[in-house]
Amino acid sequence: MMIPTEFERKMNIFISERNPDVSRGIELSIKIEKMGIDFYSKSAEKAGEDVSHVFRFLARQEEEHLLLLKELKNSLIKDDKWK
Repeated sequence: MMIPTEFERKMNIFISERNPDVSRGIELSIKIEKMGIDFYSKSAEKAGEDVSHVFRFLARQEEEHLLLLKELKNSLIKDDKWK
């Protein structure tokens, strides 16, 4: 039986084994979050003052998601659950 990683305990999830589908899903999610950051950041630059703060907020949200995904990936690599 595999022991949950520190990240898995913190987020209340458990990945029981190495799984290429999980690894690909995380990699894809990282790419999507990066695209979201880029989109919202550029939109904030182009938007008027009345809405640019909304795009900056959304970009920050994507950055937080990206950090969580990277933390998950690093945790899985560290505990030999990354494939």
